[in-house]
Amino acid sequence: RVADCMVKVGEVYSTSQNSDQLYVLQFVTRDTTQLNSDVVAIWKMSTETWQSYSYDTLPEPDLFLHTTVLAGIRQSLWHKIGTAEIVDFHKVKFKSDAQDSLDIDDPDERESRIWHVWKIGKKWKTIKKALFDDESIYPGAAFPPEMVDYIVKHGHRALFDSGL
Repeated sequence: RVADCMVKVGEVYSTSQNSDQLYVLQFVTRDTTQLNSDVVAIWKMSTETWQSYSYDTLPEPDLFLHTTVLAGIRQSLWHKIGTAEIVDFHKVKFKSDAQDSLDIDDPDERESRIWHVWKIGKKWKTIKKALFDDESIYPGAAFPPEMVDYIVKHGHRALFDSGL
């Protein structure tokens, strides 16, 4: 039964699949320091490419996000496909806007924002720097599973472009 399942670090899930694309996530850790949520590594690639990898040699993830893995399983959005060695997440950084609102169409405001930036398990630092367009620092929010699927399909810039 889905309601009885326990998720374990290292488990790999398929999020959605069409004939050409496969979206895969791995539960890598729980971030109890900042968002008290699960952190997942995400890959988006062709089904053929994914099949060329073994669970011992996963490629560099395309994205890291915070979510609740068990909720995605219970909603039947994610289905376990295996277990793998956990990808390295220790250098991954997340950012969140430290101010109340952001006019993304105003370049001056995008340059002068104050951000909270952190690594998993570490305290955040407040910095004033142009991070809005820095895609090496991932969005720092705990996303519901259906939003994770949206981000995987459309990219994390789509969160801002769509007005979500």
